[in-house]
Amino acid sequence: MGSKQIAQETFDDAVQENITEFEMEPEEAVREAVQQFEAQGVDLSNIVKAVRPPASENGQRQKHQILLVGAQTAALSLRVK
Repeated sequence: MGSKQIAQETFDDAVQENITEFEMEPEEAVREAVQQFEAQGVDLSNIVKAVRPPASENGQRQKHQILLVGAQTAALSLRVK
C-alpha cells in the first residue's frame, strides 16, 4: 500500500487554519501542520512547506512562487521540444 498524499491546497488550508483559529505565527503554523500530517502517515515530499501568499485584491488565491516558477519552466521546456 502506498503512502498517503495530500494536495498543496489541503496543506495550505491547514496552515491558514492554524494561523486564524489558533493564532500561531506563520512559521509555527507550518511546523505544526507538517507534524500533524506526518503523524498521520502523509507523504509531504510533494508539498511546498511555506505560508501561501495572501489572496490577491480580487480575492483569488495566490500560488507559491516556487510553483509558479515550476509551471513556467515546464511551459518553456515544452516550447523548446
